Amino acid sequence: MRWLAAALLLGVALPAMAERRTNGLSYDCAVDCGRNQIETNKAQIQADVGLAVIGLAFELPLTDHVSLQIEAQIFGTYFLPWFSAGTKVQGYGGQLRPTWFRRGDQHGLYLAVPVRVDRVSDDTSHATGFCAGAVAGWAFRLTRRLDLRLGGGAQYMRYKSGTIDIATPFVALDAVVGYRL
Repeated sequence: MRWLAAALLLGVALPAMAERRTNGLSYDCAVDCGRNQIETNKAQIQADVGLAVIGLAFELPLTDHVSLQIEAQIFGTYFLPWFSAGTKVQGYGGQLRPTWFRRGDQHGLYLAVPVRVDRVSDDTSHATGFCAGAVAGWAFRLTRRLDLRLGGGAQYMRYKSGTIDIATPFVALDAVVGYRL
């Protein structure tokens, strides 16, 4: 429950910090050369629809190249039994995700390091565990306010209690839709 309280506190503090940023306008000539300036590097509300999670997130740019995301999600490992890599569990949790962007407008190549803590269960047991990984991908600007990130990488999952015994590396698939505020 402490992590939930911390997540709520950050959810209140991060938007306030976003309002204090002074370099919110950026110019991307490749997209809008000679016309209106396009707002980039703004805080985002995001939908995370990766391999194991469906989540709602808030992301705050810390610099032109780095941002930090905090997320609440539902989590499942429906795919692990297919590969004899662990048991099928489902649950909920939270995630912190720092992301580095090669370009200063936070589009193009990105590298992210998501770290999740989840409470999961199967038919008979409950467990609290974690998942950590690294992904690389490409961030696309779809419209003036809408972004799409697609990537892949690797993750390590660890959940153990009663009949739940997951300790495995696995593929990470990344899909995030973001709306710039």
